Amino acid sequence: MKPLFAWVHLSDIHFGHGGAAHAWDQQLVLSCLLSDVSQAGERGVPAPTSVFVTGDIAFSGGTRGRPGQTRCTEYEEATRFLQGLAQRLGLDAASVLVVPGNHDVQRAVDRDKEVRRLVEQLREGKQELDAALAQPPQRALLARRQANFLEWARQFGPATRESPTLGEERLFWTHRLEVAEGLRVRVVGLNTALLSADDSDQGRLRLGNEQLARALLIPPVEPQELVLVLGHHPLEGGWLADERSADAWIRNHAHLHLSGHVHEAGSEQARSGAGGLFVRVVAGAAHGDAAATGVPSGHGYNLAAIYVTDGGQLVLRVWPRRWSDKRKGFVTDQDNVSGHHPYSEHLLRLTLPFRGIDEMLRSEHSAERVRGLIEVALDKNPRYLDRLLGLLRTDGHGEVRAHAALALDELRDLRAKEGLLTALSDPSWDVRSHAGWGLVHLGPVVLDDVRRVAASSDNPDAVQMARLVLARL
Repeated sequence: MKPLFAWVHLSDIHFGHGGAAHAWDQQLVLSCLLSDVSQAGERGVPAPTSVFVTGDIAFSGGTRGRPGQTRCTEYEEATRFLQGLAQRLGLDAASVLVVPGNHDVQRAVDRDKEVRRLVEQLREGKQELDAALAQPPQRALLARRQANFLEWARQFGPATRESPTLGEERLFWTHRLEVAEGLRVRVVGLNTALLSADDSDQGRLRLGNEQLARALLIPPVEPQELVLVLGHHPLEGGWLADERSADAWIRNHAHLHLSGHVHEAGSEQARSGAGGLFVRVVAGAAHGDAAATGVPSGHGYNLAAIYVTDGGQLVLRVWPRRWSDKRKGFVTDQDNVSGHHPYSEHLLRLTLPFRGIDEMLRSEHSAERVRGLIEVALDKNPRYLDRLLGLLRTDGHGEVRAHAALALDELRDLRAKEGLLTALSDPSWDVRSHAGWGLVHLGPVVLDDVRRVAASSDNPDAVQMARLVLARL
């Protein structure tokens, strides 16, 4: 596979948090992070061409100094660190894209009665967020709460290539990139912290529809455009009051969502509309809170890259990195990788022009074979029956066998009966399940054969699945 686009994903750095000891610890950890990123190529990671920071860059929105400080230096420290990271990667400031988190809000602004009243009404749903954003005075009030962040962020990302704009006009943004093989990338910066105010944020934040419309419609997403969404809060867990609607729009019209906030790293692949694939990636805190005595600190970050297979299938790889207190450095986060690889791998529902299904089914890459099987399942073309049966019997990857069984189920061809019966003994539950449903959908004609498996197979998994099939026939 060929890498097309790679990045570093950081979140929750919290510059300015804690006292002097915490500040020095932060410098030590972030210095190790810079070294770890610099050595990523030695571990087979493609050279990053972007840096994504999903919020909580500062700790108090640039308003409070640490004990003993005469002024706040949160965003000054952030500038030095991110500029140093970009220089290590050979990138300019325009390649560093940032969105705010709840700790980038200047909560003292809420002492203003007009601001406080507006935020309370929006958090309680007594006024629509989109209505407030549509009124310049109210939009300006919301922007005041992130004024320090917005002014600081002008030196990074798309703002560096644009004429100066008011803060309220830069609350959220869209940036488009041209990468290799004709792929275009749309990076969307959402502001989930517009209404962040206190420790009771969960369920009271809102994204609104303007952000989504501007992200996905202006201009319309092109067929060969990868949509990558950045936001501080995850689109699950109940942080947003309009989470269900926002998640549905993003899950069905974007390909990737990168977030932070929860300080727990991870990536997962989910189904979106029409069986498409959508991937959520959460970065751990680049510098987490001080842990209790004897509890290792949970610092972490991600490296990631988009690859294209020979058949045009786009694949995401994520290298999750976590802090090892014993080694005093970053190591592979074994809890969030696939098998023996130092990365997790996820199919995306976007393909570049490819040679055809036959080539994909013959590919040496399991991800490409899976993509070919998905195409067969969608087309329901019986000409691939023998190829599907061969993959079901002999492929070494359980995911490939599972998709072969799923495609055979979609074909509803009685000639697949024996292959599906044999697959009831497969070691993978997914394969057995799809094969079982394939037999169910063939109907009563397979009753005697399934009864035979249930009565005489020496494989307990096959007996169990055969009984489930009989219960549904």
